[in-house]
Amino acid sequence: MAQDRYLLYVGTRKPNKNLEVLIRGFDRAMKNLADPCQLVIVAMPDPRYQSAPRLVRCLGLEESVNFVDYVIESDLPAIYSGASMLVLPSLHEGFGFPILEAMACGAPVITSSVAAMPEVAGDAALLVDPRSEVRLSEAISRLFNDRCLADNLKERGFKRASQFSWLAAARQLVQVYHCCG
Repeated sequence: MAQDRYLLYVGTRKPNKNLEVLIRGFDRAMKNLADPCQLVIVAMPDPRYQSAPRLVRCLGLEESVNFVDYVIESDLPAIYSGASMLVLPSLHEGFGFPILEAMACGAPVITSSVAAMPEVAGDAALLVDPRSEVRLSEAISRLFNDRCLADNLKERGFKRASQFSWLAAARQLVQVYHCCG
C-alpha cells in the first residue's frame, strides 16, 4: 500500500549526518509524488542537536516524519527490508555501515557522493551532493518513480553487500599477511 511506504535513515543526530538536508529534500520530494510516504529517522536523540526535530515542526511535517529513538538490533533487518529506500546524506562517515546493512536487506540506497560513502556503495547506490536538498529530492523522486532503477539497485546492493562479509575481510587480511609477512 502506498501509505505504508517509507524512507529510512539509520544513524545518529549529529551535524555531520546532515539531517536538515534530508528533511528538506524529503519535503521537496513529497510535493512531487502522487502517493504519500513517511520518513523514518532511527537515531537516539542528543540534547546537543535539536535542529532536526525543530525543522520538522517548522515545516509542519510532524505527520510525515517519525523519529524512532531506539531499535533492537535484531529488528533492524525487518526495518531495512520494509523500507522503500535508505537515505544517508552524511557529510562525512567513518565507514557507513547502514549502507551495507540496507543493501543486504534489499533496500535501495541514496547516499552522499563524498567521503567514504562512494567507496562503500560502489555502483549499487545513487550518489548525491550532500549539500543539495534539490539533488537529494530529485534522487528520492527518481527512485520512487522508476521501479526498474529501484530493482536494479536492489540487485546490485545484494552483490555489493556480499563483498563486505566478515569472511571476505578475514580472507583479505590473510592475503595481506602472506604478501607482506
